[in-house]
Amino acid sequence: MAGSGALLLVLGFALVNPERAFPGAWALLPTLGTVLLIAAGPQTRLNRMLLANRPMVWVGLISYPLYLWHWPLLTFAHLRAGETPAWTIQLAWVALSVLLAWLTYRLIEKPVRFGQINRRAITAALCTAMVGVAAAGTTIQQREGFDERYPPSVRELMTKGGKKAVIQGWRRNDCMLDFKTPASAYKDFCIEKKRPLIFLWGDSHAGSLYPGFKALQNSGRYDFGIGERSGSICPPVLGIEPRPLCKGLNNNAIEAIRRSKPDVVVLYAWWHHPRYDLTNLEATVAELKAAGVPRIIMLGAVPYWQGPLPRILLDAWKKGPVTQPPPLRLKAQLDPKLEDITKQMRERAEAMGIEFVSGLDYFCNRNGCLTRMSQEAIEPLSYDYGHLAPDAVRYYAEQLAPLIFGTR
Repeated sequence: MAGSGALLLVLGFALVNPERAFPGAWALLPTLGTVLLIAAGPQTRLNRMLLANRPMVWVGLISYPLYLWHWPLLTFAHLRAGETPAWTIQLAWVALSVLLAWLTYRLIEKPVRFGQINRRAITAALCTAMVGVAAAGTTIQQREGFDERYPPSVRELMTKGGKKAVIQGWRRNDCMLDFKTPASAYKDFCIEKKRPLIFLWGDSHAGSLYPGFKALQNSGRYDFGIGERSGSICPPVLGIEPRPLCKGLNNNAIEAIRRSKPDVVVLYAWWHHPRYDLTNLEATVAELKAAGVPRIIMLGAVPYWQGPLPRILLDAWKKGPVTQPPPLRLKAQLDPKLEDITKQMRERAEAMGIEFVSGLDYFCNRNGCLTRMSQEAIEPLSYDYGHLAPDAVRYYAEQLAPLIFGTR
């Protein structure tokens, strides 16, 4: 019987691996093997010679605290390394587990079980401790853990997001209009009287530039006015209707430009949006020139991603090491069309005789594109696929300023 039990244990060690469904039917091998070894009794030759010797008895005495210690320590080692640690590191943690298990047996288990202690008092203390642990576990589970265990940038990604985060600082419903909002909703204050007047025209990406230019204006380093006509899914191209009311918004924009006579018009949009027909772009630029606009600057793409950047960063961070913040730069998950659309729009701008600026030049290098503005920053570059967040758009406006106003 003991031999059969030992054989089942050996088979369990040999056959159970990460690819097996465990626990499950495979758990019967070590379980039945253990039952048979115990049922065989202490007089069986195998049990008497192997399991009854002093080293094996010592392992048996510390086996339960060893079980309690080894798993969290090895898990901590894995999380700290971000991958399966080297076997030498794992061996060191196992050795520490054995030491802690022996200390637990000598200093806690043995005195509690066999010492001269008031049984009622120890029972009450243990029950109180169990209730405390259960209450703490319930609290942690309801809170989904403690946020402090994550790096600050990860906490930002997990707790902040959605449309409210994306549109921070925009003049939404005033100067940047959503769907179903006609051009008559544009407010008079969307075009300031100051000179020189920088006029932002385009879709929501143009609207997202406003917080950056406003911060630049408030800094006092440059004295200028801001004009804006932007609308969701409505590029600065006359005569097209990628969504209802877009044509009216753009007609209003060109009329506003004719009236206000801005010194610089900045054209910006998600140029390769699948709904956009850019055939009339050249005709639109011709209208701007006819309106007397002295400078026209087309902005190319900033880093656009294949999904919301916070989700991409969390996925990258989970690959470890989780004790470190997410990567500062990424190449993976960038929009694969960025390079081609930047080249196309640059060539079209040159052919039209207008200036072109690629946002990729300010956010990307050979190591990838920024995911936030510095290693210490907690705010992602975008809260969605590509609208710049406040820190990023302020930085971008500061980089554009010398191109627009000249070096100071």
